[in-house]
Amino acid sequence: MSLDEQHRRLDRVAEKTARLDSDETPRAERANAATTGQVSTGALLDEDDGPSPPALASESWATLAAREFGPVRWIVEDYLPPGVTLLVAPPKAGKSWMVLSIILLVLARRPVWGRRTCGGEALYLALEDSARRLQARTRTLQRIHGLVDDDIRGFRHALDAPRMDRGLDAVLVDHMDRYPDTRLVVIDVLARVRRPRNPSEGMYDWDYMTTGAFRELAAQYPALAIILVHHANKSGDDGLTAVSGTHGLAAGADNVLTIMRTANGPELHIHGRDIADSEPIPLPRDEAGMWTLESRDSATAAQMSDTRALILDAIRAGAETPKEIAAEADLAQTTVDAQLRRLRKQGEVIQPARGSYALPPDTDPYAPRTYPPHMDSMESMGGDHIAPPVHTVHTVHTGGGVEDGMDGEAF
Repeated sequence: MSLDEQHRRLDRVAEKTARLDSDETPRAERANAATTGQVSTGALLDEDDGPSPPALASESWATLAAREFGPVRWIVEDYLPPGVTLLVAPPKAGKSWMVLSIILLVLARRPVWGRRTCGGEALYLALEDSARRLQARTRTLQRIHGLVDDDIRGFRHALDAPRMDRGLDAVLVDHMDRYPDTRLVVIDVLARVRRPRNPSEGMYDWDYMTTGAFRELAAQYPALAIILVHHANKSGDDGLTAVSGTHGLAAGADNVLTIMRTANGPELHIHGRDIADSEPIPLPRDEAGMWTLESRDSATAAQMSDTRALILDAIRAGAETPKEIAAEADLAQTTVDAQLRRLRKQGEVIQPARGSYALPPDTDPYAPRTYPPHMDSMESMGGDHIAPPVHTVHTVHTGGGVEDGMDGEAF
């Protein structure tokens, strides 16, 4: 009971006590008060004071220990569980392209970041798009990922939706009732549906209640993930501090996926209550500038290949020291140092003097090189003359092999 309610309750007691001494008080009531010296609670208090507070729904450890829980029903295995996820990126960084790619690949049961996906149905609230733009983007991504219309038959969208305080929760509950196979709801963007802040409400409380309201909704559907697309701060130096607003937004969500610009290129930083693998995932783009959503290993290999080319081009342009190479290639010094060690070990560069690097003489760094078959190690070649490594291309099969090996119960 709040302090104001207690004060109102005491005022009513005082008023009825004073009435006992007045001529208008019934005689029997005055006699009872005079005899006992007190006034009964029932006589003084209104009957409509409201129900007593409910008891706390606690349980013992023995009860919790005896409960059995099924596996997490991942939407994207290891990276996107049920619940509320903030997907955060700077403006114009490709957030909408990324979430639309995720939706289409999940529907088609194709890998995302090298992990299995669940299929089912999805709802995309494209609140900043037109029908023409959404159609064009979807067609573009179908061509890139090799998807036909039948692959994404569970795709539903809306271009407008009410705010949360004007019935969005009821709209989404109704949608889930009509389309119970929905596994993914994406709201692009959060700012279009969050309620305004009350004048007396603190910023942290407002942010926390915003994502907390969606978490309460998602809790009704144990297999549903809700992605809230949101903007990033310019000053954020990690995946959580980059979220625009207070820490309340991230605290109220279950997971936060942040597209971060780093010296090595864009990376996806992952934070989540049920996500054990929190290592950043490189985010390479294809020739058209689209996110490839490759696995971490494939994306890292592609990132290293791009960095390698930049370093070799910088040396070819005349840069010699790591500092000069970093400036010419526009790369971080630490990245250049690490790559130069690898390139030297692989025989792609040599060190004519301490602290300087050059390309091997009379050698095209991109041409294939052959070595005697017995020379298969650093020691056998003696110093800098080393056979280049074998580059293996890992192909992710997206056909029956992925689906046949999927444990349906876990998804």
